[in-house]
Amino acid sequence: MVLTIASLLGTITHDATAEVMSELEVKGLVSDAIEMYMSNGDGAFDIITPDISGDVDGLYPFIVNATSWTRVADGAGPDNVGRAETILDTTAKSVEDVLAELEDTGEAWVKHIYYHPPTGTDQLKNTYLQLHDGLVFGSGYYMLDATVQGIVYDQIQEYGDSESMIQKSNGTVLAGNTTSATEIASTYVFAVNSTTGVVEIQSIESDLIGTSDWDVITSITPTSKILEILNTEVGMWADYTFTNPVTGDKESKRTWLVLYDGLVFGSGYYALDIPASGVKFVVENSIYAYDTNMENDAWVNIVTPDAPIMIDDHYPFVFNASTWRTVAHGAIPDRIGHVPYAIINTGDRSLDDIHSDLKVNGEAWVSYIFTHPPTGTPQLKYTYMQLHDGHIFSSGYYVFDAQAQATVQNTILEYVNGGGNVTSIGLDAVSEGPTPQFVFDINEKTGYASSPLLGAGTSPTYTFVVDPVTGVILAHNFNIELADVHDWNTIISAIPVSKVLDVLSANAGMWATYEVTSLEDDRTEKKRAWLALHDGLVFTSGYILP
Repeated sequence: MVLTIASLLGTITHDATAEVMSELEVKGLVSDAIEMYMSNGDGAFDIITPDISGDVDGLYPFIVNATSWTRVADGAGPDNVGRAETILDTTAKSVEDVLAELEDTGEAWVKHIYYHPPTGTDQLKNTYLQLHDGLVFGSGYYMLDATVQGIVYDQIQEYGDSESMIQKSNGTVLAGNTTSATEIASTYVFAVNSTTGVVEIQSIESDLIGTSDWDVITSITPTSKILEILNTEVGMWADYTFTNPVTGDKESKRTWLVLYDGLVFGSGYYALDIPASGVKFVVENSIYAYDTNMENDAWVNIVTPDAPIMIDDHYPFVFNASTWRTVAHGAIPDRIGHVPYAIINTGDRSLDDIHSDLKVNGEAWVSYIFTHPPTGTPQLKYTYMQLHDGHIFSSGYYVFDAQAQATVQNTILEYVNGGGNVTSIGLDAVSEGPTPQFVFDINEKTGYASSPLLGAGTSPTYTFVVDPVTGVILAHNFNIELADVHDWNTIISAIPVSKVLDVLSANAGMWATYEVTSLEDDRTEKKRAWLALHDGLVFTSGYILP
């Protein structure tokens, strides 16, 4: 199913754009796959599945055998064909739940975490399923992708409704969804004149981002090439590094571009929007567990493990909205019955302020210091909360972890945009020692808390790229001569290279925790690093544990 800008403007309302546009497309793909199967039988499996797997930057169908729950066809490639289906692994729904829903209604929607090839990260995906002839036909879209696509189409709709009237203020041109300084969003929208490159619409203050998105995008892909694509396609994706107005840091960004009435409209999301989306999903899952297992409070045992666990993933925790006492905890069961002392003592907001926000908006964000389960160290945590049925369902991400993953993602993006040349990613030896990647403060305009509140100003770390076959360090921002043993050698002394590559080949990345010698003295310090595999190279960045 091919959607055009004209059809979108004519049929989709503002508040439904993101969901409707994506849902129509994946439903269309599933319908087409079923028709193909009806015409070709099992031969449709080979028609749908390409010979070679690739990084698909679009929607595709897949088919699962409902009895064996294995994937028998995959529009992204043959790698997953024959394997047990994994789309329910990160959800609160069981295979039996979904099959029962399919038997009852013939269709189902499932939100889950899945690998997103264009960014090399695990992201929230919404997948549509239909049952036919003992087979489950499916297709899904990534929520962050759909969100920014919807923002672009909303802006085009408003632009069309206003008959191209544009208001100018203080040199910055603003349109219908103007964002004030107190409502700064990373997914701001912009539009540029496709001929002159002049920014005509922008819903963010220019001083928060510096140069325009368009200048950076066209420095990577020529304007002529972009317009050639946009004149023949509904839109296109652009991936680049840009300043996040919420955090003030340069991060990898993914932007959807659409050409309409001579203007190129765009909106995108940043690396740190990915963990934020992930913790919202964890909260949704815990609410689902609560709603479907209320009898005898069975949901508490579903959310809470029997003993403390060293979990690398986001986990849920739930408070009583009246008393603020913990009633369920996905990592530390001993927290049950306690009030959130960490939020009270180190948080950037009072409990009354948070509760007021929850009552008015149904959701809230708060930052504070809390124990990081994988390392047992106190770290800055950014937590999402949602009020539901007298409970506050919560989940958060640790900023050090998110920053390390974002740094690796950004480095890979610079490598890709530089034509696969390691010299293009801007990593050079620094004679004085490691480059601090994490400089923490609180953004006065956005209120984004990025301070560890522990007194220190930075967490020394550095980024490097290694060829895992030869062990040669190809790029780094650290003077290797200052270290007795490079991080890579330390990592593979504990984990064989073959094992590292096996894990990285099957996942978006992996964590490694190991000891290093301080560059300032002879102290032994622990370090936690994120590793990701791209183009046969291992990209890594980490931090010294506080």
